[in-house]
Amino acid sequence: MSFLPTPVKPARCRAARATSTMPSGCNACMPAGYFVQAFALGARSLHCTFTCARERQLDYAAAHIQHMQKALTFMNLQLHHVIADITGVTGMKIVRAIVAGERDPKRLAELRDVRCRASVQTICAALSGNYQPEHLFALTQAVSLYDFYQRRIAECDVQIEATVAALNATHLIPEAPLPKAKHRTKQPNEVNFNVRAALYQLTGTHVTQIEGIGPFLALRLALSAAPTYRAGRAPSTSPHG
Repeated sequence: MSFLPTPVKPARCRAARATSTMPSGCNACMPAGYFVQAFALGARSLHCTFTCARERQLDYAAAHIQHMQKALTFMNLQLHHVIADITGVTGMKIVRAIVAGERDPKRLAELRDVRCRASVQTICAALSGNYQPEHLFALTQAVSLYDFYQRRIAECDVQIEATVAALNATHLIPEAPLPKAKHRTKQPNEVNFNVRAALYQLTGTHVTQIEGIGPFLALRLALSAAPTYRAGRAPSTSPHG
């Protein structure tokens, strides 16, 4: 049995989502206007399950990042206002040190990563607050839960990588070399394996070179259409195969 991705009107996609037999949470994996036939016949795809599970864990982790920021604000610690991301290297070093018992703003600021744009003095000034026990407790719990979901995300990545590897077992590696990535730096919440190389082998095209399509979105699109791929060559880009 083969499945063909067929462009349709968005209204038909909404109708398909309303009557879909997909597990709860998997409807988000269907990009508007595409892959209706594939999802109608293969609604319980493991590929969809793993990517949907990963997105749920990201949502849960994001909620606990907000809890960390709230606890810091209650203690008048303005760390999240002077660094771009408190879950980055500098932010987590400082937050973990606070949870471990460090209170000296200067020592905390010296944990700054060399790539951080904020100076030691700026960070030090942002850490001159109070450390009330109830808010320290809330911060400790938020960090613990954030770490918990990061481990769950890593487990999803292992399953996604294994799924892509199984699909690639019958696909030849394209002769043309993979072009350089559009983004040289690691993106937030990036999948923890070489998605570009795996997708290049699976699809035979440079999916992530398309403007606005990053590695994880490309992965979702490719896995959604995985049943259309034939061994030894990339899937056709024509709606009629």
